[in-house]
Amino acid sequence: MDSYLNTQRENVFSDTQVLIYVFDIESREVDRDLDTYSAVISALKQYSSNAMVFCLVHKMDLVQSEHRERLYEERCRLIVARSEGMSLETFASSIWDQTLYKAWAGIVHRMIPNLVVIERFLAAFARQIQAEEVVLFERSTFLLHQPVAPVHQRACRWSFPVFYDTPSQEQGKASMCSGGYSAP
Repeated sequence: MDSYLNTQRENVFSDTQVLIYVFDIESREVDRDLDTYSAVISALKQYSSNAMVFCLVHKMDLVQSEHRERLYEERCRLIVARSEGMSLETFASSIWDQTLYKAWAGIVHRMIPNLVVIERFLAAFARQIQAEEVVLFERSTFLLHQPVAPVHQRACRWSFPVFYDTPSQEQGKASMCSGGYSAP
């Protein structure tokens, strides 16, 4: 880590768009973890001050359920205090439930260029086919990117997932999966 923060600092942190940093909730060296995070944030702020920062507070399943929310909020306060005003979003995560999947989907969702255009397209598409909901998934991982539920007078009982190959191919290259399923 010292090499990345010292001798390779400019190469590693220049033109960075996103930092995903994972904290282990069970770490016995919280201060050391936060010091390392602070050093990374300092380098990121120096070379890529507009980067988005996402922090996962991981292994939350190992915390007793009655203490999870409190411990997560405490850890988030410590993280925010060390983030030097960078754009930050935190997620509680575990490999044993859907939280890691939701965190990754949330991160990828924030990285989609022209999201407003995609949302308008999906809303218009949903209105056109009178669907209750249209859901956009990334094709290779099935990450949920954008559910759209337009308000219209006559609801249809079918929803059609719209897939695209990669986040960079969203400009008119979406293909529809026509095998509908019953909307929830």
